[in-house]
Amino acid sequence: MKYVIAPRNYRLSLLNCLRGEDPFLDLKILSKEDLARYYYISLKEEAVLFLMNKQHFSYEIAKMYLEDIRYVSSSDNPKISFLNKLKQELIDNDLVIEPLDSDFQNVEMDVYGYSEHDFELSALLSLFSIKPHYKKYEDKKGERTINFFEKVEEETFYVLNQIASLIDNGVSINDIYIFRRNYEYDYYLIKFAPSFGYQLNIKSNQNSLSSGAVKEFIKLYDEKKDIEEALSLLKEVMKDDPLYLEIEDLVRSYTYEVPFEIQRDYLINKFKEKVIVAPRYDAAINVTSEPLFLNNKHVFVMGFSQGLFPLSYRDDKFLNNEELKSINRLNSKDKTKVDFDVLFSFFNSNNNFYYSYSSKSVSSKFYPSPFIKALTYKEEHPRLNDVFYSISVLKLIYTNLKDLDYLYKEKGKDYYKVDGIIDIDFNTYDNSYTNKVKTYNEDSEIRLSTTSLDLYSQCAFHYYLEHVLKVDEIEGTFPSYIGNIAHHIFEHMREENFDFDKEFDAKTIDLPLKTSEKYILSHNVKEQIRTATNAIKEREKYYRNPSIYNERKFVYQIDEHTTLEGRIDNLVTLDNKYYLIIDYKTGSKKFEDSKIKDGLSTQLPTYALLTKEDNKFKDLTLIGIYINNVLTNSLYVEQKEEELIPGYLKLNGKTLANIEAISYLDSTISGGKSSFINQVAIKKDGCSLKASNAIVGENEFDNYVETVTELYKNMSAKLRDNIFDINPYFVSDRDNACQYCPYKDICYVRNNQYRLLEKEESEDE
Repeated sequence: MKYVIAPRNYRLSLLNCLRGEDPFLDLKILSKEDLARYYYISLKEEAVLFLMNKQHFSYEIAKMYLEDIRYVSSSDNPKISFLNKLKQELIDNDLVIEPLDSDFQNVEMDVYGYSEHDFELSALLSLFSIKPHYKKYEDKKGERTINFFEKVEEETFYVLNQIASLIDNGVSINDIYIFRRNYEYDYYLIKFAPSFGYQLNIKSNQNSLSSGAVKEFIKLYDEKKDIEEALSLLKEVMKDDPLYLEIEDLVRSYTYEVPFEIQRDYLINKFKEKVIVAPRYDAAINVTSEPLFLNNKHVFVMGFSQGLFPLSYRDDKFLNNEELKSINRLNSKDKTKVDFDVLFSFFNSNNNFYYSYSSKSVSSKFYPSPFIKALTYKEEHPRLNDVFYSISVLKLIYTNLKDLDYLYKEKGKDYYKVDGIIDIDFNTYDNSYTNKVKTYNEDSEIRLSTTSLDLYSQCAFHYYLEHVLKVDEIEGTFPSYIGNIAHHIFEHMREENFDFDKEFDAKTIDLPLKTSEKYILSHNVKEQIRTATNAIKEREKYYRNPSIYNERKFVYQIDEHTTLEGRIDNLVTLDNKYYLIIDYKTGSKKFEDSKIKDGLSTQLPTYALLTKEDNKFKDLTLIGIYINNVLTNSLYVEQKEEELIPGYLKLNGKTLANIEAISYLDSTISGGKSSFINQVAIKKDGCSLKASNAIVGENEFDNYVETVTELYKNMSAKLRDNIFDINPYFVSDRDNACQYCPYKDICYVRNNQYRLLEKEESEDE
């Protein structure tokens, strides 16, 4: 019997090679893990469950302890003593398997695929008095070429085409390998390899927990809390699907008499560990994530980046580096060094290597492998091949090149190489809305609001996607959380025994925030909202006989089947004669009356319409409509000594041109300048107001109301005609409907579909 030491991933290729030299060779290949089973105890599967149940560990913690537990013995170190105690508990409960009997003491063995710096292996070899002969390759000292690409997909297309070229030139498909460690490549490899005329043997990196059937089982188990009942219901759902039997076998194999929570955690992790089996072909390119024992093969090393070649390991062990070393276990740095040695030898083996690297993928950025410095590499940026073996991929590449030309007027060498050879229908599709389904009709009950009018006016197709199809799931965002908190504070701040800190903290404690967002909220936003709260209270001291209404809802019937609704943040009546409307904003939005005619900036005019049609307020005179911006973009805000509140907290909007009326809102106006309203001041004569676009005449509010009333009627009519054109407004690069639209990647708006609106310069601009 001849014994050889090699990693498990070497077995098949090494066995084929050695048996090729001697077909009758009596050979046994042992891995490092196999050697450990001949000297140390092994652990039964139930050991994990035992620690979860008796010690109340999670599955991950139990596995972490068990990873090193077989190697420990008596020690003064507290953590090692702890592991040794757990080990003894497992022994006492018959949860260990005794070491296997060995017959290879005091022998010489060839070692493949391991580093001489792997002291875990060295320790095991010493325990059996084995004399190792490390089979490794020395540095060839030659110059290697590495092909650089910007994106993963570009690299993949190049490699797939190079492989097709090798096959076309007579290289056997079974002599070609792809060595990659970044699984982001797998999507492109699996999707596009068949179009080049060959298949891939690639292990799936998806686990069973991602299966819809398994998710359904977990859902049923959560509801019924009974394995048999959940399996029975799943069987009814899946009927004769053979996948059910696989799920049932796995579940029954790992079902024990333990509490529901432990059994659930255990099963979920077992499903995570079970990889979905991918199809395997007799004639295909083999894809690997580890070195193999190869000779005279063609190996494409993809994603040759830092952190993967060699692998960087995480320091997430229970034992620290010194403690691991004391029990002959590798730490993260040791593992990286060992992987470097193994790769170094592999890259110097008698094979044809093709190295490539991408700087980014859809979700990540990459940096070149340190091997580029350790070995001699020259960098190349290959162009498109003269011979290309996939027409579908070539069309995709050409489409990308046409996009660059269309968007940025970029034409590289590859563009001219393909242009005229490939014919594609570029930019010839009809992107217009052509839905034949009638969403609304004459009798449909329609509820409108200033938000819906603003959205429909921005782009009717955006409205259709969001309010008709409802393709976007509503999720809270950090800005929306801030807005909700501020509105809650401003609504309740006048209540007796109001405690700002208590109310603020109560509204934020359960929010799903990132660490950075929590920091901003507690260290910056909180104090700004506190400052705004104090400023509002200060302003309200100067009101004459006020009645204050917060978050008041209004409803107005536009026609028989159309209703307008709105909720006003702050509405104040003064001496039962005048009233004003205030909308709080935690963003930087402002009221732009020049846009009202286009259906934009209609919030304040809509509130004016709702109040003028309300019995409680229609007989009062509207004195002003305002936006109160309560946050500032500046980290440091100075308040002038003569100012009652910081300048950024003053009201912005339109004020009735009536000094007496203004004095009901702000008695400080008698001093010549309003302390609480922007751009409102009295001339030196004391009898008239200074000219400002913030001042409006008696009829202006009525004009606003008349305009938005017609806008709502027109919108209702268009909705009933099911008009949802792609028609985004455009003022400038910084002011257009597409700038922050979540659907801009699917509508393919054309230049002639934009509605070009005029921009009117305001006095402050």
